[in-house]
Amino acid sequence: MAISRETRQKDILCAQVSLMHTFFSAQELFDKVFLLDSGVGKATVYRFLQRTRDAGSIHSFECGGVTVYSLTARMHCHFVCETCGDQEHFLLSDLPFLTREMQKRACHIQVSVDGVCKKCASNRITSV
Repeated sequence: MAISRETRQKDILCAQVSLMHTFFSAQELFDKVFLLDSGVGKATVYRFLQRTRDAGSIHSFECGGVTVYSLTARMHCHFVCETCGDQEHFLLSDLPFLTREMQKRACHIQVSVDGVCKKCASNRITSV
């Protein structure tokens, strides 16, 4: 019995997602899958990500206007420097105060912190 194209493509997508150890975009997944099977289109990748997210197997977050996905991270946190615009991801292990305040169970949390990075802060001090 032959494996259908849809099943083969889904297997490739599942395998590549399982190798992702950090946040990834649909484009990044497409680029990896395309190297293995040039017949997989972007629409297939987007449908796969939507279905996988809806099934609860991955989570999605907004990051700089781009949707990113993650297998295990329940929190997507980043710091954006207001001076130079650099963006850095950081990890938070838990936000228990938020769960207590909401009195609900949070599935995933996205945090964005704006401020001045160490480099820009030190440049301000030395330029004065």
